[in-house]
Amino acid sequence: GWLLRLRHPPGAVGVAALAASVLLLGGRLWFVRRLLDLPVRAWVGGVFLPCLTAGLSATGAGALWLVWMEPTPWRLAASAMTSVTVLVLIAWRVALNTEERDVILRKLSARLPARLGGDPDAKKSRGSLPND
Repeated sequence: GWLLRLRHPPGAVGVAALAASVLLLGGRLWFVRRLLDLPVRAWVGGVFLPCLTAGLSATGAGALWLVWMEPTPWRLAASAMTSVTVLVLIAWRVALNTEERDVILRKLSARLPARLGGDPDAKKSRGSLPND
């Protein structure tokens, strides 16, 4: 509110929020570096850049629908589905390491056959009601 009272444009509020977020991120990085002795470069290269790549790719792919379609619920659905699909694919290849991918594959391979194959024990494990 104080930015608007000083007659700054409404966009200044967003810029101030972004600047505050960057400052808070810097404080968190300094704290983690001191507390856990984690090099900031390792975090930037191993966590931040892969997540940034996945997020920007998904945002860009979803934003393409803004150019191609008129504003309708179909454009919203297409943009959301495209963004989620691109995010999952890019995150799988870029943001997740081999161990994380193996854990996800193990969990999926343990659960999917029981749910897709009609295993009667699968219903019980999901917490279904006795009268199902």
